[in-house]
Amino acid sequence: METWRGTALCGLLLCLWACPRNPQGSSSGGGTAGSNGTGGSGDSASDLDSDERLDQLSRSELQSLCQDLNEELSTRFDNRRLAAYACTRIYIQNGDSLSCNQGMNDCLRSSPQASLAAPRPADFQINNDECAGIGTCRLSVGVFDECIGDRFDQSEQLIARVNCSLANNPAAVEDLLRQIDSPRPLPQSCASVAANCPGLL
Repeated sequence: METWRGTALCGLLLCLWACPRNPQGSSSGGGTAGSNGTGGSGDSASDLDSDERLDQLSRSELQSLCQDLNEELSTRFDNRRLAAYACTRIYIQNGDSLSCNQGMNDCLRSSPQASLAAPRPADFQINNDECAGIGTCRLSVGVFDECIGDRFDQSEQLIARVNCSLANNPAAVEDLLRQIDSPRPLPQSCASVAANCPGLL
């Protein structure tokens, strides 16, 4: 079963990026994800001056920044967590908590996407084109980081709320899924990004 084709995950994180611009087969941005800016060659994103503008970063600095973003995506939204979320969405509307848990567990066991070795879903991986788009923004690294961190927090909070304990309350399930699938208000920290670099949100 392809648990994250369609809109289940798109509604969760596509509101965070206007990406993917080329979802059919883009190469992942910045190569292999780093470990919070450590390891690998080139500048570490953690060493960047938060006041430095994104469009003034060197190529290696921009690649390190995108590597760190991919690392954060893979840490916060690892494959198993995303598969569990998608499986829960399938069964949370089909009965009570017990049957939801049983269906979700069966779905998760049979999901090839749940493996750590499975390819990352495109919506949770910054590709080269998206990384280049970040490098055209005239805002500072610090402003961008704060906004994206808050958007990641929004998505994490919504994922945490999707659990089978809600299955006994169809009205609550419907309300939650509506919230997830609707555009969400931007955090205040994203006001400058939305105004100056709208393609990133």
